[in-house]
Amino acid sequence: MLQTFFEILGSVPKWGDSLYQYILKQLFIHLDDPSTEMQAAMSEVLRRAVHVNPAVFKNEAQSAASRSCHPRACEELVRLAETLVSVEDF
Repeated sequence: MLQTFFEILGSVPKWGDSLYQYILKQLFIHLDDPSTEMQAAMSEVLRRAVHVNPAVFKNEAQSAASRSCHPRACEELVRLAETLVSVEDF
């Protein structure tokens, strides 16, 4: 459901950054879930969420990495956001 939410949200004109940041913070918390299934699911949701606003996403992913039990997962998402931000700059 969340993957579909972010797909649809990507087509909505400029969505409020503060609500988007709040949602990302909650999703990054669940990326640290003890269940590997939950971690995998959150990773997929976050990979969809990055397309809504890659610059904001990058900042949230960097912040989450600094306090995460699994910083490598966050760092991979930071790199994904960076590639999308550089594509938007062209």
